[in-house]
Amino acid sequence: MHEFVQRWMRSGNSMAPQRLAKANFPGMKGYNKHKANKWLLYLDANNLYGWAMSQYLPTGGFRPYQNNDLIDKLSGGKFAETEKLVAILETKD
Repeated sequence: MHEFVQRWMRSGNSMAPQRLAKANFPGMKGYNKHKANKWLLYLDANNLYGWAMSQYLPTGGFRPYQNNDLIDKLSGGKFAETEKLVAILETKD
């Protein structure tokens, strides 16, 4: 168990699913003919990061963001503090 956790912390394990359903179909160990047949489908999407990195970035069609209410709300919050800090750091050069 310790090794499992260590590999998981170092991204050696990609998933550890917990069973949520139980299949029941002919030819399966523990098949119960008195219960309804159930098949399980497991979809695994591999290389999502690689696929995303292989797509072209947009090069046009950009518009300025026009939600002024949201901008006004954010201007008095944490973003305003960050802007002040950036301005202070830029002036110290």
